[in-house]
Amino acid sequence: MYLSKHYYIKLIGIGKEKLSLDNFAYTRLLQSLTGKTNAEQMDTTELMQVLNKMQWMGYKIQKEKKSLRNNGASKKQLKRLRQLWFLMFLEGYLNESCDKSLLSWSQRKLKIYDESLQIDHLAWFPDWVINGLIDELENWHKMLKIYFKIQEQ
Repeated sequence: MYLSKHYYIKLIGIGKEKLSLDNFAYTRLLQSLTGKTNAEQMDTTELMQVLNKMQWMGYKIQKEKKSLRNNGASKKQLKRLRQLWFLMFLEGYLNESCDKSLLSWSQRKLKIYDESLQIDHLAWFPDWVINGLIDELENWHKMLKIYFKIQEQ
């Protein structure tokens, strides 16, 4: 397994904590394996050597757990989405300006991305979905403006 030098250094630092190595013991470990006293001075093969020794000593590398729970969309993104929705209502393109109508429109659009996703509040939508909704709403708004401008002529 080949990883970046920075990632190995990070794993070694975590290993130092997990194995409860003080600075003296840690420095001796590095010196005995590579002849160097600092992980920053080592190349990746030396870092792998140190990491393997720490694993032999009992350090178990745990994969980073990815949270299934999303922090949701940022307030700035939600504000932009709501502003666009309200602007379209003020210009007469929409019948309702309430969050409930925006949520139901967003849920319908979300089904296009992923049929299994069901989100009950706008704030719970992932960032990538909100960005997509903003883009889609902006494009829809532009299209309606052009369409009604042509109709007036």
